[in-house]
Formats: sequence, C-alpha cells, structure tokens
Amino acid sequence: MRSVLFQRNTEDACSGELCGKLHVENLQFDKWRNQEIINPYRQEKIKMDKSEEIEQDNRNRKNPIENKTENKNDNTNEEIEGLIGANALPTNQEWEDMPIWDDNVYMNQNRKKQKNNEILVNICTFHAIGECRYGKDKCQNIHNDVIREDIIRERSKVRIGQTWSVCVHYIMGKCGYGWDCLQYHPISRIEDIEDNNEEKLADNKENNSNKNNDVDNSKSEDIKVNSNEEKTAEKNEIKNDKLYMSIIKDKIESHLIRNDLVKFNQTGFTKGGRLEYNHFLLQYLVKDNIENKGNKKPLIMTAIDFTKAFDSINRENMMKCLIEYKIHPYIIDTFAKIYQGDHTYIEFKDKKIKIDITNGIRQGCIASSVLFKLITYVIIEKLEKEGISYKIDNININSIFFADDSILVADSVQSAERNLRILIETSEKFGLHINKEKSNVIVYRNAKEKREIKEIAGIKVTNNITYLGLEMNNTINMFRNQKINTSEKARKLANITYSVISRSCNKILIGKTFWKCVVVPSLLHGIEVINYTNTEINKLQIIENSVYRKILGARPNSAKEALRSEIGSSLMSTRIMQSKLFFIKSIIEGDNLLIKEVLRNIRQNPLNRWNIQINEYLKELEITYSELINMSKIEIKNLIRKNDTNKWKRAIKLQKTLVYYEKYKKDITDENIYRNDHSSVLLFQARTNSLPLADEEKYKKRSTTCVMCKSEEENIKHFLFRCKITEVIRHKYLNRINSNEEEYAIKEILFDKENIDRTKDFLSELWKKRKKVINIINKEKEKEEYDMEVKRICQMKNPFQRKGG
Repeated sequence: MRSVLFQRNTEDACSGELCGKLHVENLQFDKWRNQEIINPYRQEKIKMDKSEEIEQDNRNRKNPIENKTENKNDNTNEEIEGLIGANALPTNQEWEDMPIWDDNVYMNQNRKKQKNNEILVNICTFHAIGECRYGKDKCQNIHNDVIREDIIRERSKVRIGQTWSVCVHYIMGKCGYGWDCLQYHPISRIEDIEDNNEEKLADNKENNSNKNNDVDNSKSEDIKVNSNEEKTAEKNEIKNDKLYMSIIKDKIESHLIRNDLVKFNQTGFTKGGRLEYNHFLLQYLVKDNIENKGNKKPLIMTAIDFTKAFDSINRENMMKCLIEYKIHPYIIDTFAKIYQGDHTYIEFKDKKIKIDITNGIRQGCIASSVLFKLITYVIIEKLEKEGISYKIDNININSIFFADDSILVADSVQSAERNLRILIETSEKFGLHINKEKSNVIVYRNAKEKREIKEIAGIKVTNNITYLGLEMNNTINMFRNQKINTSEKARKLANITYSVISRSCNKILIGKTFWKCVVVPSLLHGIEVINYTNTEINKLQIIENSVYRKILGARPNSAKEALRSEIGSSLMSTRIMQSKLFFIKSIIEGDNLLIKEVLRNIRQNPLNRWNIQINEYLKELEITYSELINMSKIEIKNLIRKNDTNKWKRAIKLQKTLVYYEKYKKDITDENIYRNDHSSVLLFQARTNSLPLADEEKYKKRSTTCVMCKSEEENIKHFLFRCKITEVIRHKYLNRINSNEEEYAIKEILFDKENIDRTKDFLSELWKKRKKVINIINKEKEKEEYDMEVKRICQMKNPFQRKGG
C-alpha cells in the first residue's frame, strides 16, 4: 500500500524533485546528523582505512541492491514502489552513473549547497540513495546504534512491566544490521491488535462449538492457553513500541531545542511546562495595561476553543509539517507507516462499508503530543510573521498556547480581527476548526470599548472567561471571582467530610486523605499566581480547622494548634508560600525564556502586588532573592517547614490548656493512634486537656468540684489519678502513683505509643464510670425534685393552683 507521505502525484508538493530536495535539505543542514547520529561504537568503522573503503565501494557498485534483496520475495519492486513511487526508480544506467554517497557528503556540513545538489540532482528521495549505495547501510546502522544506546539509557526511566533483557532484545532485533528499517513497521497499531484478538476468540468459539462431546478437555484448554499467550505477546509488543516512541519523542524534542525552533508561548506538551505559566503571563499583561497610566490602549483577549482538536488533524499536512521542521527521514517514515491503512467500518442493515481514516492523531501514543505541538508551532510562527503583536516592556506577543487552549492578545479591535483571521486560515489547513460558540472575548481597561464591542468576528464579548481552570474577570483584580468560588467550594466539601469518614474504620487516615489529597489540591489550583489577602487566607484556614474538628471529634474549645498537630498538617499560608517560591524556582530552572523575562520584569517593579508578597515571604524566612535562587527545592522545603514548626511552637506557648501537650508533643506529625471509635475521641481530648470536666465551670463562675467524689477540683490529674470513685479501675490498669509522679505518668499514659491501646481502654472505663455516676446523681436529683413537688402540692389548699400563684 502506498504511504501517505510519499504519494506520487503531479499536484502533490512532496512528489518528484521537490520531495527529493526536501529530504536532501534535511540531510545536509540538520545539526542532528553531526551531533548525535555518529555513535562512538561506530567510530572505528567510519574511520576505516581508505583502501578498505574503496574495495567496499567496488563491491557495492557491481550490485548496489544485492544485499537488500537476497532475502526478499519477488515483490521487492512493489515494496519500493509503495515507498517512493514507481516513476521515481532510476534506470540501470542511472544506477551506474550515480556518484558514491560517502561520509564526506553525509557528514560534512561545511560543503557548499551547490555541490551537494549537483551530486543528488537526479535522486528522488533518500530512500532511493540507500538502495543504490552502501551509504544507506552506514547511515542506517549508525541510526540503529543510536536507538540501541537510547534504549539502554532509558532503562532506568521507563517501566514497561517486563524484564529489560527481553525489551532490549526485541528492539535491537528490529533494528539489526540485516534488517531493512524502511520495510519494518516499528509501531504496532492497537486497533489491528484488538481486531486480531476478536477474530481469534471468534475462531476459538467456533472450534469449540464444532467439537464432539467425546473430545478430550485438555485440547480445549490448550487452545485457551495459546490464545492467552498470543495476547500476552501482543501486549508486550505494544509496551516495547511505547518505549520506542518515547525515544523518538525525545529525539524530536532535542532536535527542536538544538536548532532554536521552540516557541516559548506554547507551554503545553513541553518538559517543565505548567498551566500557571500562562496565568502568570496573562496577569502580567493585565496588571501592566491597567496600572500603566501612559498606556491608553485597551487589552483584548480572545479565548479560542478548537472543535475536536486531536481527532480533526489532517495527516498529510502533518507529515509536511514534519518535513518543514527537518525531522529525520526515518522518523517521518515511521509516522507515515503508523497512520497508513487506517480504516473503519460502517454497517447499515446487511451492508458493511469500509471507510479510510485520513484525519486525527492517535490518542494514547506517546509521540502524539509532539506532533500536535509542531502544528501549533506553525500557527504561532504564522501569527508572529503576519499578525500584529501586543507590545509590553521588551516583550512582543500576540498568542499564548497550552496544547490546544489558546488566547490571542491585541490592543485594538482591528488587530484582534486580523490575528483571528490568520489563526483561522492557518489552523484550517491542518483540519482545526474554531468553535465560536465556546470561544469568548474579554476587554480590559477601556470602558468605552466595552460598551461598543459586542462581538469580534462572530465571537461574543463577555465580562469573564474560564481559562485552564481559573475564572478571570475584566478588572484589575482579575481572579476575584475565582477566589470567591474557591471559598464556596471549600465550604461545600467541608460539609460532606463527616459523611466520608463516618463509616470508615480509620477516620483519621480516610479524612486526612480526602482533605489533603483531594480537596486541598483543587482549592490551591493557580495559587502560585493569585494574590490572596491575609483575610482570605484566614477564611480558608477556619474552614480547614472545622474539618479537622470533625475528623478528630474535637470540642469547640480545642486549640487549633493541637488539631493540625495531630493531623500532621501545615498552615494554609505555609502551603501558599511554598507554592509561590517553588513556582519561582521552576521558572528559574526551566528553559522557558519568555516566562523568565516576565519574572525579571515583575521583580523590577516594587509596586507589583505579587512581587510585594514574595518579598514578605523572603523576609519571613530571613533569606534574600539571590539565596533563594541558589537553594535547592529540598532546602527551601525544609526552611519553610522549620518556619511553620516555629509558628506552631510559639502558638502552643500562648495556650494555657496545652501545658502537657507543649512538653511532650515535639513535632507536627500524625502518630497513627486514632481509630473510628469513642475511645480515640477520649484520647484526643485527654491529650489536649479538653475533656468536659468540672474545671471548665470556672469560666461560668460555677462549682468546679468533682461530681463523683466531691473532694476537690476535677481536672485531668484528678480524673486520672486521684478520684476515689474510680480507684478500682485505676488499680486494674496502673501501678500506685504518688503525687510527685503524676506528670511523668501523664507522659507515659497519653503520649507513649507503645501502650496506647491499653490507655484507650483505661480512658473508656473511667469515662463510663463517670457517666454512670452522673446518671445516678441526676436520677436522685430528679427524684428529690419530684418528692419536693409532691409535698408542695399536698400542702396547697387548691392543688390546681399554679406555682407562685
């Protein structure tokens, strides 16, 4: 079957001499060839003696394609035709007249372009050169050695679920010296594998149904085992192909970086790229536009939504894009074969029609992301050349991309319409179509423009848009609505916490996991960019404290410092600080020059609110900005954690009820001592000195005497060691304790994890005894009140007279 990339048509831009020149240009001027394709293991063969090279040349001149065709069938010409077209094959005389494709032509990039064109003027594609001279073998072997090295290098990075000896043997066998890489299909199509599996299962069912009853069951079992082995082999082949594609993707990425082809306003599908980079850039544009009094132009942002972006890519133009970016011909041929012969079936009544699929990128393929990114690079480059840029400081920009989510930036309606027209025309060449109903325009600063503009090129103007998960409004506080939505979301999720933990066996583990791993990440989305005030941060902290009270069963008077200490949680302000400082660190250590320039400009503006907040964090940590840059992320994290712990210790000292907790609780950590039972609630209240004992009545100016023994004030020491009513229970669990040993006993009982289960039983029995005594006392009081009421009624002349009447 003919490849999509190498079709031979008179109107095709990739046919004939043009296709050959494109491939020749790839080979001559791509830096990749000089820097990576020369493998150290192949150096000796490349530097072989001149006499040996001449002898090898003479042998290849006699029959240039002998080595390639001796193990093939009679349909070799048909296979070559599928790659380069029948009309492109040279005649026998042309084979002999062609000059040798040697190392000097392939490796020497300083040779003039005209001389190379003279050598290759009659050659259609690089594939034809490889078939007629040993040069292809040499290049192919070098390429295969590079793949082998990459496989071994990636062995520690990619896990494919099987032994590495099998994996390396698989791909090295596919790239062997005697293997024709052009005929090898390096990527297995998942759809074909699924179809084959279905056909095999259907065949097995038919075979089993046609068997007689007297057939031995062992045969049917053998069939099932064989089918399972085939499935396992096919799955392993897919995993190996994923490894191969990951290497191909890395090669393309390094090629783009090395040749300065990277577009820094496309942060999606890029190593180190983050959603927050785009939000950071947009906030910088808005702040500068509104705060700059000398600038009277508006800021118009057009949020673009593409319809079915991945499924609508035109594959033929995608291949041309790869050629335009001078991707290695082997890689282009690999992608061409992946999408070759892709089809589906439509069934209507008794008819089944086969339809070829020519659009769409394989979703799930590791290399699909870089293919789509190259298409966006073409769109961005077109906008940079023909569009109108928005100028701010030393930055000129008119588009921001994260994968297929894009925003066009302009300073006037005319500029916005022109940029939008260029984007539509360029994207439609690749099959991308804009969904104008989901696209929106937002205008900043110019109130007159806001009233007059209702739509731009059929796209409506709104007061707020949602971009990459954050809602932005058309004011200087562009994330105001997002902060309101975050607070409401936190309240709703906090209210359902009890239903999440009520039926769990370990409510601390489940509750902490739900809140810290599910809720908090969603609340802190975009926190690196959004400027929260202290009041807004305190509101979020109050909501979080209420969640911890539900998880621990804490009373309203429990200190909040003890709550987060038992859960093992940082303050909300600490999380925000760490996110912002890590964000700066990721920008500095990253490769995105555009975002680095934005950060540099913001740091030079002392009035920027985001910059002011960063300076406050640095002052709190007692470090400078230069020290922050030189520190590692682990050092920053340890410094922030130390600062958070110091805050916790200072706050505990101010709490009078946490006297014992301050002495014996040294760190903010979850000690895994609580379960979903009442004894765990009693343990927490005892550790934090918040048990509902009589000593709390002093704040209401009531008696604090023990309700059981009536001897002295009922506090935690009296409840555990002194009350005479619970002396029997105490002797059951504890040794005799003197008054001077009570504080040490509190440490051993409440803060020693070795006997924590025995402590829970001890507290449970004490509390049950106290509750039982209180119930008896209350019943006696009720009986006394009843007797007094009866006596009063009997002494009354009129028993129906009201009390006090």
